[in-house]
Amino acid sequence: MVSRFWRIPVILAIGAFAVYQFKTGAWTDSWTSVGAGVFLCLGLALNLVVLILNNGFMPVRMKTIPRDYQTSHKAIDSRTRAWFLGDWIRVAQCYLSPGDLCLVAALALRLAEELLGVFGDAP
Repeated sequence: MVSRFWRIPVILAIGAFAVYQFKTGAWTDSWTSVGAGVFLCLGLALNLVVLILNNGFMPVRMKTIPRDYQTSHKAIDSRTRAWFLGDWIRVAQCYLSPGDLCLVAALALRLAEELLGVFGDAP
């Protein structure tokens, strides 16, 4: 059985990398870089907080958790802490957390910056 705590060191490592990028000035070239960095750090922090508060489990708004996700997810119930930071936002056929949405926004801003860099200078 895979440990449910593997995500916490991964999130911390990505957060340390993001802080390093800010410190070296790699993400201060344009507003999209700064925005992507802020969204990345916010998303990581939100996901880390909800995982720590729920003993390594991500709360999700489902009555039954699929077998593949039972080692990492738990259904939201009365004992769930900070449920509003868990996976409760329905997008298509899945649930996302506010932290996940911040990570998607960071990716979108970073992608936009790369595309603007290819097609011309970003303002």
